[in-house]
Amino acid sequence: MRPAWLALMLLAAGAVSARARAQESHFAWRGPDCTSSAPLLERRLAELVEPQDRPRLAGSVAVTQGADRYAVEVSIDLDGRPLGTRRFEAKDCARAAETAAVAASLAVFDGQGEPQGAAESGISPDIWTRRPDPTPDFSRPRSEPPPAQEPLLRPRLGLLGLVEVAALPEPAAGGAAELELGVGQRWSLGLLGSMTAEQGRQLQATQTVSLWLRSAALRACVAPKLEARYRVDACAGASVNEARGRGEGFDENRTASLTWLAPLLGVNLSVPAPSFIEWRGELEASAPLSRRRFLVNGSEVSRASFVVVALRFGALLRF
Repeated sequence: MRPAWLALMLLAAGAVSARARAQESHFAWRGPDCTSSAPLLERRLAELVEPQDRPRLAGSVAVTQGADRYAVEVSIDLDGRPLGTRRFEAKDCARAAETAAVAASLAVFDGQGEPQGAAESGISPDIWTRRPDPTPDFSRPRSEPPPAQEPLLRPRLGLLGLVEVAALPEPAAGGAAELELGVGQRWSLGLLGSMTAEQGRQLQATQTVSLWLRSAALRACVAPKLEARYRVDACAGASVNEARGRGEGFDENRTASLTWLAPLLGVNLSVPAPSFIEWRGELEASAPLSRRRFLVNGSEVSRASFVVVALRFGALLRF
């Protein structure tokens, strides 16, 4: 009989030991706050989880007291495999322990029916199967690519056709070369040189006077109207003009020139198409400061008017 009693006592001790291990806490309570609520967590888990599933659960609970709420962080291991960490807030320590127990119990929820305690806790049954919300990183400021900057200086070079009125007896056609330096988006400085074709004036049957004009101008412009597809510039500056005359069929043929200085005002219309070519139309008016005359045998052949108008049209290359 004594061996039989000994066997029964060993079996009973083993059962008690297994039950104690089943009820042993596998959750570490971290942090100084609400540690007294750790037994409440274990009691609530015993109510929510089947005895055979309880040994499968382990993890930790950390509670931090805030101004008026408690921040709770629950980490869960199931069958020795970490499932992740979930965070929530509770109004008191008891609520923190109960909600943590519900969150832990959902790790062994088999998907059938409604899990116990989930409805009153407000926790979703798929809390451990869905991925946690990403946590934004505010440690570094967001870097933005620097905006593309226009060059401060942008040269332009081009050739333009020219019609000049009132500098010679007849409208004079010719060409102009233009070098312009853009400063920023709205300002520019320009240097122009132009020459017209010869035009003849018949005096007698065998006597002819040929006239032509050449000039150089310096101007500054600003764009009061600046759009993506076009721009309008207002310009002011000064020009140096020289009218040349040559006689033919005279007893003594001579060449003479008249030079004058003239302030000028103008307006330009520019259309970039494509971006490295700029189509340009320019309208300019100047007022000669001196109006000397060409005289042949005491008769006036040519003299500039009070206002000289120039019209130019062409294309400039943008660099």
